[in-house]
Amino acid sequence: MIPFYENKFQDIYVADAYSLTFQPHLHNLIECIYVADGEIEVQIGQTGKCMRKGEMAVIFPNVVHSYHSDEQPRNFCELFFYPLKTASPLYHLVKGRRPESPFLSAEQMHREIPGHFHEIVSLYKGESQDLILIKTLMELILIRVRDQLVLTMREHPQTESVIEKAVTYFMENFRNEVSLEETAKYLGVNRYYLSHVLNDSLGMSIPAYINNLRIDYARNLLSTTDLPISRVAMESGYENLRTFNRCFRKVSGCTPKEYRTAGGSPA
Repeated sequence: MIPFYENKFQDIYVADAYSLTFQPHLHNLIECIYVADGEIEVQIGQTGKCMRKGEMAVIFPNVVHSYHSDEQPRNFCELFFYPLKTASPLYHLVKGRRPESPFLSAEQMHREIPGHFHEIVSLYKGESQDLILIKTLMELILIRVRDQLVLTMREHPQTESVIEKAVTYFMENFRNEVSLEETAKYLGVNRYYLSHVLNDSLGMSIPAYINNLRIDYARNLLSTTDLPISRVAMESGYENLRTFNRCFRKVSGCTPKEYRTAGGSPA
């Protein structure tokens, strides 16, 4: 899947997925994920956890997060994205706050929450798409977990703002040449400070993160288009095929051709 930043999301979005993997990314919606089966590695801000069957997480707007799960058919998740608008009954509860821990165990959750997730996915996939009922169920889940999510004011809003802006900038420009100096100048911050906070937040260097974004984008093109591999390389931000092949193999464990032949999975 392609990491994304989207301010002009449709009103709501719902998905279920096997073997969910996303590079660090952010968006302006509340995201809730429920592990229906198997397990998945989840990083939310500075907190990481291997989530297992029956657990859920709540990700607040503009918090950097990522997913990784092995290519196992039993690793199955359901997730939804809730638009936090000023008219929402949850807006003033969430604004400027973060949960001490975004993760909830099966024991902490209301017993009906798994059923709510299943119903949301089922309704969203249905022909009628009853958006009012879907949004009501989303709000019900969030209301039912609010007491378990101990909310505190953001401790370092200025640093978090820099991270949010930097990640947004990378996700909008990763197919172009992106440098630390250029990004720091764009954000109006010291490049050494920016390098430090981003390494801590992303868990990798800026060049490694940009490269991972490009490879994810290339994987999507290989899986969903018939573009020649040389064109995929160019579209993904690589100037030559040799560099693309080397980077792709390093991240994916196979060549672009092998990835496409295997149907969009590592060989």
